[in-house]
This record gives sequence, C-alpha cells and structure tokens, in this order.
Amino acid sequence: MKGAPTGWFSTKGGLALNADMQIHPFAPTRVDEDSRILILGSFPSVVSREVGFYYANKQNRFWKLLCAIFGENLPPLDSVNIATYQDFLTRHGLVLWDITKQCEITRSDDASLKVHAFNDIYALIKNTNIRTICLNGATATKLFKIYQSQQTHTINNLKIHTLPSTSPRNARYDLERLVKAYQLAIKS
Repeated sequence: MKGAPTGWFSTKGGLALNADMQIHPFAPTRVDEDSRILILGSFPSVVSREVGFYYANKQNRFWKLLCAIFGENLPPLDSVNIATYQDFLTRHGLVLWDITKQCEITRSDDASLKVHAFNDIYALIKNTNIRTICLNGATATKLFKIYQSQQTHTINNLKIHTLPSTSPRNARYDLERLVKAYQLAIKS
C-alpha cells in the first residue's frame, strides 16, 4: 500500500491498551489556486472525529491562535458551522490535514498512536502552490520525517516548519507564545 510505513510506527513503543483501529474520517480542507500553506497534525481527536472537522476540541488552542494571527473571530466550532471555518482557511491560503491515514489510537492520546498508513502528503500538494508545511507538534513532526524518508521523490522549494503543539497538554506554551511561533511560519 502506497504511503504505508514499514510495519507500523509507535510513538511510545509497546502495545496500546484499549486502542481502536481508526481510518482518518475526513478529507483535507479545500485546496485551490490560492492555497499556500499546509498545516499537518497527527490524527483527529475524538471530539474532532465526532464533529467532523479539524481541531474541534474547545481546549485546543489552534483556532484561537489563527484568529489572533489574522485578527478575526469565529463562532464556536460545531457541525453546523464547518463551512465558516473552511471559508476562513481558504481566505488565508491555509489547508489542514493529518499525516496519519490509518492507525491504532486510544481516545485522543498521541502517545498511544500506532501508524499503519500515512496520508500521501506529496500527492496532495504536487500540483498546487503549497510550498510551506507547518507541523503541529512533535508527533506530527516525527511522523512526517518517517513519511519523507519513504518517498522516492521530493518536492523542490518546500519549506518545513516544526511548530509547538496547540494541544492543551502542551503547557509549556501559552497562547501568546503559540501565536508568535505560528505567526513567523504563516506570515513568512
């Protein structure tokens, strides 16, 4: 299977207890001629899988930081207003997706993530104007490096930014520090 890791990759090693096999439940957000930046996470949280859109957990600071960077407000994310969030991303040339296509995961715990297949990131961006990839957190970064090492081709002039996780578990970064880190990558 194209994009499949050799065997599987565990973020912690060993077997996860109560891990469920999951297939990524939704497509990347809209890609058009104005798309410039792909932001990659690891895998959607339980809340995101229930709502059907990226970063739906209210405790995750992802949407707060984007609103701060672009000086806009968004209504609370739920299944009714996904189009509003999609329009926001499109206006700013942003595309969201996750590196993991199929995995075993316990709830929303990245530490339990065992990847069975990667999404084909290069196929998504190959014929687009996307030349910047922002990796949301250490797990997305680690997995993207493995994905890259398995590719037989590269994409020229691709900028990769490793950024801190917007997860509430990342207590080392308050919203202000997250905004500064992401702003440098998104506005460059």
